[in-house]
Amino acid sequence: MQSDQPASPTARILKRMSATLRTDAGFPVWTIAPREGGGATRVVVLHGGAYVGDASSIHWSLCAEIVETTGSTVIFPLYPLAPDAIWSTSFAALADLARGKGGEESAVLMGDSAGGGLALGLAQHLAREGARPRVALISPWLDVTMSHPETALHAGADPLLNVEFLVAAGRAWAGGDDPRRAEVSPQFGSLAGIRELLVISGTRDVLYPQAVRLVADAAAAQVPCTAILEEGLIHDYALLPVPEAKRAVRALTEFVQAHA
Repeated sequence: MQSDQPASPTARILKRMSATLRTDAGFPVWTIAPREGGGATRVVVLHGGAYVGDASSIHWSLCAEIVETTGSTVIFPLYPLAPDAIWSTSFAALADLARGKGGEESAVLMGDSAGGGLALGLAQHLAREGARPRVALISPWLDVTMSHPETALHAGADPLLNVEFLVAAGRAWAGGDDPRRAEVSPQFGSLAGIRELLVISGTRDVLYPQAVRLVADAAAAQVPCTAILEEGLIHDYALLPVPEAKRAVRALTEFVQAHA
Protein backbone atom coordinates (compact mmCIF):
# COMPACT_ATOMS: atom_id res chain seq x y z
CA MET A 1 0.00 0.00 0.00
CA GLN A 2 3.07 2.27 -0.06
CA SER A 3 5.07 3.36 -3.08
CA ASP A 4 8.73 4.25 -3.41
CA GLN A 5 7.94 7.76 -4.62
CA PRO A 6 5.61 10.31 -2.98
CA ALA A 7 2.31 10.76 -4.77
CA SER A 8 2.22 13.55 -7.34
CA PRO A 9 -0.63 15.80 -8.52
CA THR A 10 -2.72 14.58 -11.43
CA ALA A 11 -2.51 16.07 -14.92
CA ARG A 12 -5.82 17.85 -14.26
CA ILE A 13 -4.30 19.72 -11.33
CA LEU A 14 -1.04 20.56 -13.07
CA LYS A 15 -2.87 21.85 -16.16
CA ARG A 16 -5.61 23.89 -14.51
CA MET A 17 -4.33 24.92 -11.08
CA SER A 18 -1.35 26.11 -9.12
CA ALA A 19 0.37 23.27 -7.26
CA THR A 20 3.34 23.93 -5.00
CA LEU A 21 5.26 21.56 -2.75
CA ARG A 22 6.88 22.29 0.60
CA THR A 23 8.74 19.93 2.93
CA ASP A 24 9.47 22.09 5.98
CA ALA A 25 6.78 20.27 7.98
CA GLY A 26 8.99 17.17 7.90
CA PHE A 27 6.94 15.53 5.13
CA PRO A 28 5.58 16.61 1.72
CA VAL A 29 2.75 19.15 1.81
CA TRP A 30 1.06 20.20 -1.42
CA THR A 31 -0.82 23.48 -1.75
CA ILE A 32 -3.32 23.50 -4.61
CA ALA A 33 -5.07 26.74 -5.54
CA PRO A 34 -6.78 28.49 -8.44
CA ARG A 35 -4.31 30.00 -10.88
CA GLU A 36 -5.97 33.39 -10.54
CA GLY A 37 -8.12 34.81 -7.75
CA GLY A 38 -9.92 32.89 -5.04
CA GLY A 39 -8.09 30.82 -2.52
CA ALA A 40 -9.19 32.75 0.59
CA THR A 41 -10.71 29.67 2.26
CA ARG A 42 -8.23 26.98 3.25
CA VAL A 43 -9.21 23.31 3.25
CA VAL A 44 -6.88 20.72 4.75
CA VAL A 45 -7.58 17.39 3.04
CA LEU A 46 -6.31 14.27 4.83
CA HIS A 47 -6.17 11.08 2.80
CA GLY A 48 -7.26 7.63 3.89
CA GLY A 49 -5.42 4.34 3.61
CA ALA A 50 -5.69 2.88 7.12
CA TYR A 51 -2.65 4.96 8.13
CA VAL A 52 -0.46 2.54 6.18
CA GLY A 53 -1.41 3.39 2.59
CA ASP A 54 -0.40 6.26 0.32
CA ALA A 55 -2.69 8.84 -1.21
CA SER A 56 -4.19 7.72 -4.52
CA SER A 57 -5.78 9.28 -7.58
CA ILE A 58 -9.19 9.51 -5.89
CA HIS A 59 -7.70 11.80 -3.25
CA TRP A 60 -6.09 14.06 -5.83
CA SER A 61 -9.42 14.16 -7.68
CA LEU A 62 -11.16 15.31 -4.49
CA CYS A 63 -8.60 18.08 -4.07
CA ALA A 64 -9.13 19.21 -7.66
CA GLU A 65 -12.91 19.21 -7.27
CA ILE A 66 -12.76 21.34 -4.13
CA VAL A 67 -10.44 23.90 -5.76
CA GLU A 68 -12.32 24.11 -9.07
CA THR A 69 -15.80 24.24 -7.58
CA THR A 70 -15.22 26.47 -4.57
CA GLY A 71 -12.17 28.56 -5.47
CA SER A 72 -10.58 27.53 -2.17
CA THR A 73 -6.98 26.66 -1.47
CA VAL A 74 -6.44 23.00 -0.60
CA ILE A 75 -3.60 21.92 1.64
CA PHE A 76 -2.84 18.25 1.02
CA PRO A 77 -0.23 16.74 3.39
CA LEU A 78 1.36 13.38 2.64
CA TYR A 79 1.85 12.56 6.30
CA PRO A 80 4.25 9.77 7.41
CA LEU A 81 2.67 6.32 7.57
CA ALA A 82 2.79 3.35 9.90
CA PRO A 83 4.62 1.17 10.68
CA ASP A 84 7.58 3.53 10.21
CA ALA A 85 5.67 6.40 11.85
CA ILE A 86 2.95 6.69 14.48
CA TRP A 87 0.26 9.29 15.16
CA SER A 88 2.53 11.56 17.19
CA THR A 89 5.16 11.73 14.43
CA SER A 90 3.12 14.26 12.45
CA PHE A 91 0.22 15.37 14.69
CA ALA A 92 1.73 18.67 15.85
CA ALA A 93 2.82 19.62 12.33
CA LEU A 94 -0.63 18.79 10.93
CA ALA A 95 -2.23 20.90 13.64
CA ASP A 96 0.00 23.80 12.58
CA LEU A 97 -1.23 23.41 8.99
CA ALA A 98 -4.85 23.55 10.11
CA ARG A 99 -4.42 26.34 12.65
CA GLY A 100 -5.06 29.87 11.42
CA LYS A 101 -2.30 32.47 11.62
CA GLY A 102 -2.90 35.93 13.01
CA GLY A 103 -6.52 36.88 12.35
CA GLU A 104 -6.99 33.99 9.91
CA GLU A 105 -9.58 31.37 10.82
CA SER A 106 -8.54 27.74 11.12
CA ALA A 107 -8.95 25.69 7.96
CA VAL A 108 -11.90 23.51 7.09
CA LEU A 109 -10.77 19.97 7.90
CA MET A 110 -11.76 17.21 5.50
CA GLY A 111 -10.76 13.56 5.31
CA ASP A 112 -11.80 10.13 4.19
CA SER A 113 -11.50 6.88 6.13
CA ALA A 114 -8.33 7.10 8.26
CA GLY A 115 -7.97 10.69 7.07
CA GLY A 116 -11.43 11.32 8.47
CA GLY A 117 -10.38 10.06 11.86
CA LEU A 118 -7.26 12.20 11.70
CA ALA A 119 -9.32 15.24 10.67
CA LEU A 120 -11.66 14.86 13.65
CA GLY A 121 -8.78 14.24 16.04
CA LEU A 122 -7.10 17.43 14.85
CA ALA A 123 -10.38 19.33 15.11
CA GLN A 124 -10.79 18.20 18.72
CA HIS A 125 -7.25 19.36 19.44
CA LEU A 126 -7.88 22.80 17.89
CA ALA A 127 -11.20 23.10 19.71
CA ARG A 128 -9.44 22.59 23.04
CA GLU A 129 -7.23 25.55 22.10
CA GLY A 130 -10.32 27.72 21.57
CA ALA A 131 -10.76 27.42 17.81
CA ARG A 132 -14.11 26.41 16.35
CA PRO A 133 -13.20 24.09 13.45
CA ARG A 134 -15.52 22.87 10.72
CA VAL A 135 -15.10 19.24 9.73
CA ALA A 136 -16.28 17.17 6.73
CA LEU A 137 -15.83 13.41 7.03
CA ILE A 138 -16.16 10.74 4.33
CA SER A 139 -16.56 7.16 5.56
CA PRO A 140 -14.55 8.10 8.67
CA TRP A 141 -12.54 5.63 10.74
CA LEU A 142 -13.08 6.97 14.23
CA ASP A 143 -12.27 3.99 16.47
CA VAL A 144 -9.21 2.00 15.47
CA THR A 145 -10.09 -0.70 18.01
CA MET A 146 -13.26 -1.47 16.00
CA SER A 147 -15.11 -1.97 19.28
CA HIS A 148 -18.57 -0.83 18.21
CA PRO A 149 -20.98 -3.70 18.97
CA GLU A 150 -22.58 -3.49 15.51
CA THR A 151 -19.29 -3.86 13.63
CA ALA A 152 -19.81 -7.58 13.02
CA LEU A 153 -23.24 -6.93 11.49
CA HIS A 154 -21.67 -4.83 8.74
CA ALA A 155 -18.40 -6.71 8.25
CA GLY A 156 -19.91 -9.38 6.03
CA ALA A 157 -21.45 -6.82 3.68
CA ASP A 158 -18.29 -4.75 3.23
CA PRO A 159 -16.42 -5.70 0.03
CA LEU A 160 -13.38 -3.53 0.79
CA LEU A 161 -12.39 -3.51 4.46
CA ASN A 162 -11.29 -6.28 6.79
CA VAL A 163 -11.75 -5.87 10.54
CA GLU A 164 -8.61 -7.79 11.54
CA PHE A 165 -6.48 -5.76 9.15
CA LEU A 166 -7.90 -2.50 10.48
CA VAL A 167 -7.25 -3.47 14.10
CA ALA A 168 -3.63 -4.34 13.25
CA ALA A 169 -3.15 -1.11 11.28
CA GLY A 170 -4.69 0.92 14.10
CA ARG A 171 -2.40 -0.69 16.63
CA ALA A 172 0.59 0.17 14.45
CA TRP A 173 -0.59 3.79 14.15
CA ALA A 174 -1.03 4.07 17.93
CA GLY A 175 2.50 2.77 18.50
CA GLY A 176 2.90 2.13 22.19
CA ASP A 177 0.07 4.50 23.11
CA ASP A 178 -3.49 3.62 24.04
CA PRO A 179 -5.37 3.12 20.74
CA ARG A 180 -8.44 4.63 22.43
CA ARG A 181 -6.78 8.01 23.00
CA ALA A 182 -8.64 10.75 21.15
CA GLU A 183 -5.80 11.60 18.76
CA VAL A 184 -5.93 8.02 17.47
CA SER A 185 -9.60 7.17 17.99
CA PRO A 186 -11.53 10.47 18.14
CA GLN A 187 -14.76 8.56 18.77
CA PHE A 188 -13.64 8.61 22.42
CA GLY A 189 -12.91 12.34 22.45
CA SER A 190 -15.13 15.36 23.04
CA LEU A 191 -16.99 17.26 20.32
CA ALA A 192 -17.15 20.40 22.43
CA GLY A 193 -16.11 23.42 20.38
CA ILE A 194 -16.61 21.81 16.97
CA ARG A 195 -18.53 24.37 14.94
CA GLU A 196 -20.13 22.07 12.38
CA LEU A 197 -19.88 18.53 11.03
CA LEU A 198 -20.69 16.88 7.71
CA VAL A 199 -20.71 13.07 7.85
CA ILE A 200 -20.96 10.85 4.75
CA SER A 201 -21.21 7.06 4.90
CA GLY A 202 -22.90 4.03 3.36
CA THR A 203 -24.51 1.02 5.01
CA ARG A 204 -22.17 -1.50 3.30
CA ASP A 205 -19.20 0.03 5.09
CA VAL A 206 -17.87 -1.76 8.17
CA LEU A 207 -17.23 1.72 9.56
CA TYR A 208 -20.89 2.72 9.15
CA PRO A 209 -21.74 2.14 12.86
CA GLN A 210 -19.01 4.60 13.80
CA ALA A 211 -20.52 7.25 11.51
CA VAL A 212 -23.96 6.69 13.01
CA ARG A 213 -22.55 7.00 16.53
CA LEU A 214 -20.82 10.25 15.60
CA VAL A 215 -24.09 11.71 14.33
CA ALA A 216 -25.76 10.76 17.63
CA ASP A 217 -22.85 12.14 19.66
CA ALA A 218 -23.06 15.41 17.72
CA ALA A 219 -26.75 15.73 18.53
CA ALA A 220 -26.05 15.08 22.21
CA ALA A 221 -23.29 17.71 22.19
CA GLN A 222 -25.52 20.16 20.30
CA VAL A 223 -23.04 20.35 17.42
CA PRO A 224 -24.73 21.09 14.07
CA CYS A 225 -24.31 17.99 11.91
CA THR A 226 -25.45 17.15 8.40
CA ALA A 227 -25.49 13.40 7.81
CA ILE A 228 -25.64 11.70 4.41
CA LEU A 229 -26.10 8.03 5.22
CA GLU A 230 -26.83 6.06 2.06
CA GLU A 231 -28.42 2.63 1.93
CA GLY A 232 -26.38 -0.01 0.12
CA LEU A 233 -23.32 2.12 -0.63
CA ILE A 234 -19.75 1.09 0.15
CA HIS A 235 -16.73 2.55 1.90
CA ASP A 236 -15.45 5.79 0.34
CA TYR A 237 -18.19 5.71 -2.31
CA ALA A 238 -18.16 9.52 -2.34
CA LEU A 239 -14.67 9.46 -3.88
CA LEU A 240 -15.44 6.93 -6.59
CA PRO A 241 -16.40 7.79 -10.21
CA VAL A 242 -19.97 6.54 -9.78
CA PRO A 243 -23.32 8.37 -10.12
CA GLU A 244 -24.12 7.75 -6.46
CA ALA A 245 -21.20 9.96 -5.44
CA LYS A 246 -22.65 13.14 -6.97
CA ARG A 247 -24.86 14.07 -4.03
CA ALA A 248 -22.04 13.56 -1.56
CA VAL A 249 -19.54 15.58 -3.61
CA ARG A 250 -22.06 18.39 -3.96
CA ALA A 251 -22.54 18.37 -0.18
CA LEU A 252 -18.76 18.58 0.33
CA THR A 253 -18.33 21.54 -1.99
CA GLU A 254 -21.38 23.31 -0.54
CA PHE A 255 -19.98 22.78 2.95
CA VAL A 256 -16.77 24.54 1.91
CA GLN A 257 -18.58 27.29 0.00
CA ALA A 258 -20.83 28.03 2.98
CA HIS A 259 -17.78 29.02 4.97
CA ALA A 260 -15.88 30.88 2.26
